[in-house]
Amino acid sequence: MSTQKYDQTNGKNSASQQYPKNHSPAPSSKIDPKPDMSLSDAMDEFELMAKVSGKADKTIESYRYTYSSLAEKLGKDIPLGEISTKTIRVFLAGLMD
Repeated sequence: MSTQKYDQTNGKNSASQQYPKNHSPAPSSKIDPKPDMSLSDAMDEFELMAKVSGKADKTIESYRYTYSSLAEKLGKDIPLGEISTKTIRVFLAGLMD
């Protein structure tokens, strides 16, 4: 197997680490939400990502419960761009009570 030497500190070839020439980063486990994407569409994408990445069924059920509760409060069709960080923090704090 042919290898390429790569130095992570300066991005140049060196003897510090070796990667196969066909090395590519692992696929991202993050969704790429758009501000106009609805909360329900984002929830569907997130659930699909969780299934594909091997999350346990109970974990996915927990995610579904949390997102369903959020959708009840905000509306499932609300665009993500209209949901502030503070809104999410207040919602999560309420779940902890």
